[in-house]
Order: sequence, then structure tokens, then C-alpha cells
Amino acid sequence: MALPLLHVSEIARQFERLRQQGGSIDLRALFEYICITWIQSEIWPPAAWSALRHPVRTNNDVEGWHNRLNRRARCII
Repeated sequence: MALPLLHVSEIARQFERLRQQGGSIDLRALFEYICITWIQSEIWPPAAWSALRHPVRTNNDVEGWHNRLNRRARCII
């Protein structure tokens, strides 16, 4: 699911749309868990985990920064 990439106001509505399309008992249990843990959570509400318009921070970003730092350190020594 790509729910974190949606606007906060769209997350619950799109989750319900996906939930209604899921049919098997296993998927119902998963959707119930996601709903309770993430969609309706007071500890981690969708506004806390929505990634819309946030800069992407991946392992590649960190490794690139680390490599540049190492190259600069070698030039100084």
C-alpha cells in the first residue's frame, strides 16, 4: 500500500476503498490491524507518517554523504 504517499485528508478514505476490495479472511484481519494500529491511532495518526512532500531520505542518501565525507577527510590528511 502506498498510503503514506497520499495527502493526510485522503488516507482514511482510500484505505476504506482498499479495505472494501479485499475479500479473503486473511486480508480482513490485516486490514483490521492496519486500521486500528495506523489509521485510527492516536499515537501514530496519519499526519505523523504521511510522506507527502517530505524529502526522501534513504540509505543511498546517507551512504553518499558518508562517501563524500571520507573523500574530503583523505584530502586533508
